[in-house]
Formats: sequence, C-alpha cells, structure tokens
Amino acid sequence: MPLVATRSPSADIVLGTLRAKRWLATGGKGTPPDLSSLRHDCLEEIVSEFYEGKPGVLHKGRSLVSFGFSRERVFFVSELFTEYDPVASTWKTFYVSRRGTDELSLAPCREDGSALDGYEQRTFRDLEKRSVSTYVGTSAQSRILIFFQPPPLGEEALFALVADAPDPLEAHPELGLLDTRRPRRRGRRILKPEPLDIPMFIKQGQHLTNQILGRPTVSARPVILEQIPAFKFPGEINEQVVQRNIRAIGADLTSAEHQALNGILKLLTLYGYREKTMRLAPEHWYDAYGVIKHNHSKRGTPQYAQRQKLQAMQALASLAAQPMLISYRRRNEKDRWDVVQRITNLVRVSSGYLDIEEKEADQLMNGILLDAIDNLTVIEIECDELFFDQVHQHYFKRPRDLEERLRAANNHKRVPDSIYNFLAFIYSDGEMRRRKRGHNPECDWRLIIGMTDLAYLLRMKDKVKHGERARVLREIDKIAGLVKMMGVLRSYDLRDEYALVFELNFEEAFPTTDEELELSNGTRSIGLLSSVKAMLQAPQLGAVRTVIDSLLPAESGAGSHERIEIERAIKNAASRLLGLHIIIPEKKFREFISEVAAKVRERKGIKAIDKYFAAALDERLLAALDRFSQESKELARSAELSPRAAARLAESEEFLHSLTNNN
Repeated sequence: MPLVATRSPSADIVLGTLRAKRWLATGGKGTPPDLSSLRHDCLEEIVSEFYEGKPGVLHKGRSLVSFGFSRERVFFVSELFTEYDPVASTWKTFYVSRRGTDELSLAPCREDGSALDGYEQRTFRDLEKRSVSTYVGTSAQSRILIFFQPPPLGEEALFALVADAPDPLEAHPELGLLDTRRPRRRGRRILKPEPLDIPMFIKQGQHLTNQILGRPTVSARPVILEQIPAFKFPGEINEQVVQRNIRAIGADLTSAEHQALNGILKLLTLYGYREKTMRLAPEHWYDAYGVIKHNHSKRGTPQYAQRQKLQAMQALASLAAQPMLISYRRRNEKDRWDVVQRITNLVRVSSGYLDIEEKEADQLMNGILLDAIDNLTVIEIECDELFFDQVHQHYFKRPRDLEERLRAANNHKRVPDSIYNFLAFIYSDGEMRRRKRGHNPECDWRLIIGMTDLAYLLRMKDKVKHGERARVLREIDKIAGLVKMMGVLRSYDLRDEYALVFELNFEEAFPTTDEELELSNGTRSIGLLSSVKAMLQAPQLGAVRTVIDSLLPAESGAGSHERIEIERAIKNAASRLLGLHIIIPEKKFREFISEVAAKVRERKGIKAIDKYFAAALDERLLAALDRFSQESKELARSAELSPRAAARLAESEEFLHSLTNNN
C-alpha cells in the first residue's frame, strides 16, 4: 500500500515563514491572506462565470474560464503551483504563457517564459493534482470539476478549466486499481496478457547507481554514515535516521532486492522513463523480474514457477518497505553543484485483488498479500524521483540478460549480494571512461581502486570494521572471476590491495551503435560509417546535416557514433509528431531543431553533446506539442479550403516521413 507522508511541526513553521517571505516578495504587506477564504471566493466567481458568463471554447470536455484579478488571488493561485525548498529556504513558482482562448493555448513555463525541463515538468504535474476542486450545486446536474491554472505571464487575469464531474454513484475510486483493460479471452477461458518486449539494453541513471554504491558522485570515494558529523544533515533528517534505523547512505540491497530493482529498470526503459507510476499485470512483473516458466504436468502449457512468483512479490514488497537516506550532488545548468539530501523509499507499491477471503482481506492492509498472489489482478509501482533525476544526461546501458549470464557463470547457484554492486561499479565508472575516450582500443581501460574503498562500495563495511580483510579479498576475487567469465572483464589483478586493477572488455561491456542495432535486430543491414554518409548525402535531410555540422564541427574530432545519436534523436522527434497526427511545415521543424541545437551550443563543458542534444530535444518537443498541435489543426483546416494549402500539408507530411524512413 502507498505510504502516507507526514510533516513535522518544525517543517510547517519553516513553510509558513517561506510563504510569508513570498507574499512580501510579490509586493504584499503584512501577513499573508487566508488561503481557504480566497479559494472559496475564487470558486464562487468561476462557477458564476461558467454558468452565466462566456466560457472559452470547449476542448475535450473542458472550457477555459477567466475570473477576477487581484494581488491576493494571484498569491493564492500561485501558491498551488509553488514548490518550496525548506533546506535552501527558496521557492520556485510555475506560470503559463497563453496564446489563445482554449485549453491548448496554455503552456506551462518558468518565470522568464522559458520552457520547463523534464524534472520541472514532472514537478508541475505533481503540483497540478492539488489545483483540482469539485463544486456541487443545488441541482443534481451542477457537479463540475475546476482546475486552477498558474498565473499567466504578462496579463492581469486568472484562468481555470471547468469540466463536468463524474457521477459519484458510477465512479468507484476505491476500486481504481482494478480498472484495468478487459482481459483477453478464448471462449470462456481467460488468456494471459502478451509477454513484455524488454529492450536489449537497459538504461540506468548514474545518480541512482551512486546511491546504490553509497557515494555522492561517479568515481568518488564512498561515504560512511557513521563517520559523518550529525550537523552535516538537517535536524529533521537526523531525527528520521534514528527513528527509522537507517544505517547507511543510499540503498543497501540484497540479491532479491537487486533483482527487483533490475525489473523496475527494465519497465522504465520499456516505457521510456515517461511516467513515475506504472500499472501492470502480475505476469508482466514476473517477466521483468525473471521468473522462469515450465510446462504444466497435465496441460503441457507454460506457467510461472510458483516459488519464484512468491519470491518476485516478496522482493518487490521488501524493496518498497526499505527506507533510505539519499545524499548526492548533481551539476546544474549554471555549471554549479546542487546537493540533494532526503529520506525516501525507492518505490511505493499498491496492489489490487479479486475474490479473496475475509481473513486475507484483513491481511491485505499491510501491503502485498503473499498468500493470495494467484488472486492478484494488478500492481501499481510508483518510482522515486531518484530514478529520473538527469537520467537522459547521466546514465549507462547494460544488457538485459546480465542476470541470466551471471547465474549461468555460477552454475545457477546463489550469487553473493555484493556482485550486483560490483557490476554497478564496473558499468558506472566504465561509462565515464568511455565518454571521455570513446571506443578506442588503444586507451587504458583499467579501473584502479583500493580494497577498502571497493569493500565499502560493495557494502562490506562490517567485514572491514572487524578486520576481515582476507575474507573481503577472497570474495572480491570470486565475484571478479564470475564477471570475467561473463566477458565484462578482460583481466584483473588483486596483488596490491591498495591498487586493485580491473581491465574492462570494452567491446563486450559497451557495444557501439552498430553492435547495439545488430543485437537488437539480429541483422546488420548497413554499416555505421556508410549510414552516416547516406544520411548526410540525402538532399531532403539538409536540416539534419545542418544540426550535426553545428553541434559537431570538423575540428571537434567527434566520432561517427555521435552523429548517429543526433540523427536518431531527430528521427524520433519526427516519428513522435507523426504518431500524434501532428503535421508542421518543414520550415517550422527546421527552425525548431536549429533552436534546440543553438541552446545546446550555449552550454559549456558538455562531454556527451549527442546525448545532451537528444535529451534537450525530447524535453523541448514535449513543451511545444500544444503549439504544434494547434498549428497542425490550422494547416488541416486550410487544406480543406485551398488546394495550395493541401499541397503544402502533403509536402510537410512527406518531409516528416522522409526523416523517419531514413536508415
């Protein structure tokens, strides 16, 4: 079941102080106004304007309504869309820019009017949830939902979206988890859902990896919680560390919890790290976890192993129940450092069951019910923000079958818990080496680290504390041998405990772009260099060539795989527009990607400009979708009236298809 967050009285005092400061910063005087009375006042005027005034154009069941403007009302509305940081004593307020009179004309933005990045968009979506109010009038039909909108930039007006509220007798929020797709049937027999198509390579963020290893940044030395002075953390965090019996920084996981974490990473990679909350069938979780199947003794049909099904659910419940202290640093857009410190759970899990006994239903209140997993209908997994923090800029990829290869190398016996941390260390530090030097076989691919530091990364603190250095070295020798058998390591040397050496087999650990395509598709239809040349020579793809030349000038010495990444990012953007039936003129699309490229060039010190461009293009496309959708509709309406506009629409669509069809 989801955990309910509580706030201490000290936190309320801090937030009250920050709210008062923000009120004074907006030009207010005295104490901040009462927000509850302002909410009631705004709701009454919105309802009156909706029923008696002139609401905006109806779109998808929602109408845009304008209501009266005042300093106090602006403060109330902006409070709904303000994120406070009690540690830094700062706040961030989101706004909207308006270009029309309907819902599509509102685009969230920063105070300076610039588009939100991926992290800010997720924060904005979370804040939107508290902007919804239900209004119930005297008539049975007068039930509406009111969605307050952030203050618009440059206007002395406030807006809200109004829609009809669902009938409470027909809506069953307590059974929301059970509202899944209609099951597949064959006659009267219910079929299992289609298996997941897990990508060949799994994406894992570096910030998450650093917390698994217990260090603040990549290649940094591990931090031991017992050795940190208490004043290094805010008092509220220190209290929770003691109350919740937290003994380490980051996530100290068992083998089963590591396997559950890998299953979550597979799902996030499959869904493109788009949403924090994933709702899935139990069979899909079993596939992601790696539960094996065997043929039924009577029917001969494949079914999941019952014991491993239980283990998969136990591991997920255990991972969700473990609190962890997050403490790491990240570089921001100003090329300075942000420090992130909080206590959280990696995931929160909800579950839905059908047709269970009363005794089992009582036990369900404690979370996942292991005694009735056959009655499990749906699982909802909510991932912490740590999974998404700068994941499109700082990440590495590893093969999806790493666990199977690991079990095969150990003859399907139980592997040490520390081997998962060792693999995380190898891939995390190896990726930093690869980004600096590329796929150059002449480079030094050795990772050198002291035994004590490696033991802390592998969560062997107690063994080091009790002086069991020989035992630690034997375990490192064992897990390094297994990783070498898997082909990830070429060799290793443990003779000097102050400088353990691990040489990466970079061709196996970090395949090139062509090798990734070959492994994913099973064939290699065109070489890496020839595909780049073909792409650059295509006359209709001048926009792609212009962006690549601007980001990777000849004197930069960039490799061909970086050009492929940029070309692939543009191709994905065009595919997304076509998938949403959004057609924009070629000139508009060229200007858009050129603008993104210009923003990327302004950033200094980018080490992987191809990956940064891909992330920036994805985020800015998401922010511009509403605008592009409106322009596409206007173009379609013009095409119905004018042959010239119809020809322009066909040319625009052909241009986007030319980008996506390029191989």
